[in-house]
Amino acid sequence: MGTVSPARRVASPGKGKRSPSRGETPSEGRTRRAGSSPSSRPGMQTASQRAARKKEVRRLRDAELLLDEAPLSMVGERAQDALEAMLRALDIRRNASATPKKMQPVWHHVKALVVTANREGLRRAYAAFPAEEGHYFFGKALSTLEYSASTVNTAADGGEFAECPLLLSHLMEATLNNIAFQQYIAHEPPEAILKTLQRALKVQHHQAFRTLTLYNMAVAFLAARRYEDATEFVARCSQVAEVCLELEVSLTREISSLYKEYHTMVATHAIMCHHLLAGLAAWSGESDMEVYHAQLALCCATKFLAEGSALVSRCQQRLTAAKSGNSAAVIAQSDEPPRMQMMTDDLEILASPLFLQFLLETQRMQRIVFPPLKGLQRRKTVVKRGQRLGSGKSSPEVEAEDTGLTGSAPHQPAVDGNGEEEKAGTHASISYSRSPSQGVGATTDVRIVCSPVACIATGCDMRTGDGVRVLQRSSQGRKGADVLFGSTA
Repeated sequence: MGTVSPARRVASPGKGKRSPSRGETPSEGRTRRAGSSPSSRPGMQTASQRAARKKEVRRLRDAELLLDEAPLSMVGERAQDALEAMLRALDIRRNASATPKKMQPVWHHVKALVVTANREGLRRAYAAFPAEEGHYFFGKALSTLEYSASTVNTAADGGEFAECPLLLSHLMEATLNNIAFQQYIAHEPPEAILKTLQRALKVQHHQAFRTLTLYNMAVAFLAARRYEDATEFVARCSQVAEVCLELEVSLTREISSLYKEYHTMVATHAIMCHHLLAGLAAWSGESDMEVYHAQLALCCATKFLAEGSALVSRCQQRLTAAKSGNSAAVIAQSDEPPRMQMMTDDLEILASPLFLQFLLETQRMQRIVFPPLKGLQRRKTVVKRGQRLGSGKSSPEVEAEDTGLTGSAPHQPAVDGNGEEEKAGTHASISYSRSPSQGVGATTDVRIVCSPVACIATGCDMRTGDGVRVLQRSSQGRKGADVLFGSTA
């Protein structure tokens, strides 16, 4: 065996050890290496921190998976459990310190929860489930949206709906209208229903989607026997619908199908406004006026709805009943005003992936001069005591009656969004008089303020001559009514 040379033996002790750099003592080298541990470097994490971070990411991924799958399970007997699980998963997402890039934004899951909860609540309402069950789903959807709305002013990034604030207002308005519908079919007091709808009108800043709330407020005012307020909101709904139905988009664009669906929704609200006036006319014994509005409803349905639509068939049946007098014979027997149908929103239009783009495009409607709706204010109208329904008084004295919260008075000059005064002659005055069966001589005067703009929107002008049509009724046990349609020029 060969022997190892002394020179090689001398070099072997230094093998595997780092020698100090030039100008560095061994103690300085050991100090620098000790200070280079991961815990002392900025941005580096310890093993426990990395484990906690992995655990949080795992919880977020589980919550994300549940939020994606829970809407499919929110039906039937397990709907409440699925909704509660979805709310817990949403809380995990909201309280997370950081969100992985591959996950959906929080507003996406809020929208899915609200849409699914509203549909389940409506399903139970239409199926005559106890009102508490419907209120449960609507209440959870509303509280979720209220939390999102509270983050708008508190969060530095503008809140959960910073990317799409119009979507938040649309979801809140639809949910509040569905809550009002649940209250209406549960026969809750009209004051509670009006309070809910007034809140919906307040949160909906987008004029293009106000027709639903305006129509439902007219129905609620009619149930509360506030006829002037009811017909005022019918007029507002018809005017807004006219502007919305005039929106045009090229058929070659991909978003054109969404505009068509939107026109169908707005036209439905306009049709229901005509049906409301037709029902009120039948209740007042004005058969010609009932036929008139039934014809307008059918014209609007024929133009904007599909040929085989159920609402088109309903309009045809309503017109046939009006011409035959069957509807008036049934409605006139009751001293209560006709109970009209309140509309809901199943948020089906949100299923389109282009809905956010559609919301941005409809912002151009904010530049259009809309009918003035100055919010809700208090005013007083003068009513004769002897003309109250069921009142035994026949004194000609006049008293002031507080009509409560209502829209801007038709006899007052209204101001539009640009500060300009509204032109006179925009509204038409319709005075209906109804004599109840049990009170001889006692009448209810129903002053209707409505606009014939729906005739223009449908392209089916039912007016005669220069735009003025006067109908006079002969008294047959009930007071006559003069109906005047003013020109919109």
